[in-house]
Amino acid sequence: MRSRLAELLVCPKCSVSLQLEIQGRDNEEILAGRLHCSKCRSEFPIRDGIPRFAPSSAYVESFSFEWKRWQRTQFDTESRKLSESTFVVCTGRRPQQLAAKLVLDVGCGTGRFMDVLARAGAETVGLDLSLAVEVARQNLRSLPNCDFIQADALCLPFRPGTFDFAYSIGVLHHTSKPRQAFLRMAETLKPQGARRPSGSTPVAV
Repeated sequence: MRSRLAELLVCPKCSVSLQLEIQGRDNEEILAGRLHCSKCRSEFPIRDGIPRFAPSSAYVESFSFEWKRWQRTQFDTESRKLSESTFVVCTGRRPQQLAAKLVLDVGCGTGRFMDVLARAGAETVGLDLSLAVEVARQNLRSLPNCDFIQADALCLPFRPGTFDFAYSIGVLHHTSKPRQAFLRMAETLKPQGARRPSGSTPVAV
């Protein structure tokens, strides 16, 4: 993670700013450390460059295995643009429209949609409950405009009004409370921001 990501994060329990303790870094990237909450005294580790707000990946163990096994299966290539076309269909936005915008991907998996947006110039933050977030970081490590956290969609560690755009493609219906997850995602948006969930289960608002 980069220092700029720490500025976006708050304690998911009490919504106050977190204090950053750096224990290891590689140039601009913070590889190890902790995030402290001065109010409730909670601590969240940073391991392998990823802030960890999820206590365990047991709930999504099968997804973690799946994404670690097939790391770049769905990524676009020069001859195949399935991820880009899926993003356009599901969100109604072309990647170029989000250039220079701060974008949240809830349920980023291995980073296929983040890859499309980052290459179009968006500043992207990917969130996943599973260990797929580690694969996403490895896949997109060469792109300076990508950051990642491991967290629950029902308990997002961001301030209200942080993002210009937020989306979740094929993920929210896997949560225990899809409507609540959608509302939490919507709360992270700036007043003129937009959110777009997509999946096999509609989300009521």
